[in-house]
Amino acid sequence: MGHHSFHRHTPVGAIQEWRLNARCRPTVEHLFFASDNEHLGDRARRIAAAKEICSNCPVLLECRDFALHHEPNGIWGGLSERDRVRRRAHDQQSP
Repeated sequence: MGHHSFHRHTPVGAIQEWRLNARCRPTVEHLFFASDNEHLGDRARRIAAAKEICSNCPVLLECRDFALHHEPNGIWGGLSERDRVRRRAHDQQSP
């Protein structure tokens, strides 16, 4: 997932291990991160294409867990930024 940085308190080795098996590795980063001038229809198509790649990824759960705790931008673990915000809000409301 390109040049996007990880939080400093996350051990790099731990991240790299699962990322080596990610289906998104050989893809073009623009599918997983929005451009500045992206139109709404283009955004929906891009997100759907990225989520399709994620859907059969062998490290989907590791990626999703990482993103829920550390990554505010892009598609990670089959979840968009909005998906992650909703998931976090739901998790905070659950007993």
